[in-house]
Amino acid sequence: MVIICKTAKESKQAFEHLQTDLPVRLITTETYTFEHGILIMPAYLAKGIELDAVIIYNASRSQYFRKLEQKWLYTACRRAMLRFFTIGEKTPFLERVSDSLYNQNG
Repeated sequence: MVIICKTAKESKQAFEHLQTDLPVRLITTETYTFEHGILIMPAYLAKGIELDAVIIYNASRSQYFRKLEQKWLYTACRRAMLRFFTIGEKTPFLERVSDSLYNQNG
């Protein structure tokens, strides 16, 4: 499973927050091999990687509002089965998805 964040900075913050409760590994530009387990990485490193399960760390309006940011989100979304978590209002990019295609309450 991979937790995809918007940036390297957010990935590091998520890693620091989650490592006390979960066996997570931080993936950076310096990572050369992928091991099984829960990985955390920025969206730009997910391009071209096939993944079994993906969690979008924070798909909020404040994170993915600009066109380039929406491309990052699109890249992350094409990886596998997805779970989206938002802090606050979800990004407008997700508002185009029919409510019948997902469960808003988890």
